[in-house]
Amino acid sequence: MRLAEADAMRIVAGNTSIPLPTVHESYWQNGVGYIYLSKVEGVALGTVWDALSDRKRDVVVSQLTAYVQAMRKLSGKFYGKLGRLKSEDIFFHHLCVAHKAEHDFHPYGPFGSRAEYNEGLVQALRNARPPGEFSAQDEVLTGRVRALAGEEKLFSHGDLHLGNIHVDQDANVTGLIDWGGAGFSISQRDYFEARLRSSKSTWDDALEKAFPPDAKIDFDLLKEFDIALTKYSGF
Repeated sequence: MRLAEADAMRIVAGNTSIPLPTVHESYWQNGVGYIYLSKVEGVALGTVWDALSDRKRDVVVSQLTAYVQAMRKLSGKFYGKLGRLKSEDIFFHHLCVAHKAEHDFHPYGPFGSRAEYNEGLVQALRNARPPGEFSAQDEVLTGRVRALAGEEKLFSHGDLHLGNIHVDQDANVTGLIDWGGAGFSISQRDYFEARLRSSKSTWDDALEKAFPPDAKIDFDLLKEFDIALTKYSGF
């Protein structure tokens, strides 16, 4: 699966102006995937964000907005990682000890339609329940999840947190890194996962400005669902 990261980066580099590491070489050897990348200059945004002026934060937001728009123009025919691999969306990574084997071996994708993706979410919730059975509250929640609509299969980075965005001293973005979870997903993925991992209200505000309205649809429901997934898990 590791080489899917190289494929994702090549697609982004070939179809957008988003700054990112250059993939010099990628290959399998003895069952291990290797990727040789160029180094991204600058520092992680998280190390300087609190000290940035409002003007420099606006510089970052303006660039991030453009990069988000560019990624969202790339679409696929399935939900999952490049190479038609399983989805790396956060919903499929919450482990319940009683069903660890199901999480390790259950093929959460690739999904060909939103209905299939929604059923994958339902299966993930079932695997997150120690008895493997739904409560009445779970049944109501899964009904709402199955009703989620939108067939867009948009390219997403999957981990747009402050540590994966590098900037120079003038707050110009020098590169987005860590494309290991990139792939095609629902319209809300990047906004939802970025907000989920955010620990700063000022970064929440920045994300609010950088993403379009359709990326924020169903945020409250998806958050409720994600919380339900973690009820019996360690994370």
